[in-house]
Amino acid sequence: MYQPTHLDTPCLEWQKTRLPSGYGRTFFRGQAEYTHRVAWITAYGEIPEGMIVLHRCDNPPCHNPEHLFLGTHADNSRDRDVKLRNGRRKLTSDQVRAIRFDPRPQTEIARSYGVDQSSISNIKNFKTWKWVA
Repeated sequence: MYQPTHLDTPCLEWQKTRLPSGYGRTFFRGQAEYTHRVAWITAYGEIPEGMIVLHRCDNPPCHNPEHLFLGTHADNSRDRDVKLRNGRRKLTSDQVRAIRFDPRPQTEIARSYGVDQSSISNIKNFKTWKWVA
């Protein structure tokens, strides 16, 4: 049930409580819940049993319903592999230098290099590629 990644609208990033992974959290129906799940339920209805809410944009704080789709855990793994979010993508030192000075939003930079936003954040904050100045 893989979905295309074409997006016509910008991400809507949750600006309040976020987990270290970047996912937004809020209270919904009396309990803590991921904001992308709340966005799905609010826009489209309940999440069927055995399904999870996935991001087309690969941006954990995004809660734009147009960026979300339903899938299984297997779909999530396939999406990760197709989008090279699994660490197999290799960047060059020149690309890392360019990323560090790129003023665009991290999600946009990530899309252009085929990596996830957390990889861009780790590069910009010298958590990875520390040896590249």
